[in-house]
Amino acid sequence: MERYREDLRKIKENLRGVRDDEIRMKARILIRVLESDEAIRLSCDRLGITAKTFYAWLSRARAANFNLQFVKNKPRRPHSSPLRTPRDVEERLCEIRQKTGHSGGQIVSFVYYQETGKKISHSAADKI
Repeated sequence: MERYREDLRKIKENLRGVRDDEIRMKARILIRVLESDEAIRLSCDRLGITAKTFYAWLSRARAANFNLQFVKNKPRRPHSSPLRTPRDVEERLCEIRQKTGHSGGQIVSFVYYQETGKKISHSAADKI
């Protein structure tokens, strides 16, 4: 495709020396689609990916100036959990559960409230 000639050249150039199988596979798919004379959607269908995925990979590669390391999948795990119950509260709720022998969230949260004066929801106590 004439429109993507420069993108194709840069992808091929930056693919040299890359050892990661996931990156090589995605780069090869990008190359095949860009070299194809067919429409992008049709080429993507033949290679088993969606056009949306193709464009996502291409835009990631462009954003990283064709450093193909950025075509690799990003981790989906969150970096932080700002709403997580503090560790000391979790430990105290576990102690209350063991001491009282009750595992229900209502009872555990009520005992915690009686001891500390701080409220915690029944569902949070249940989850912990």
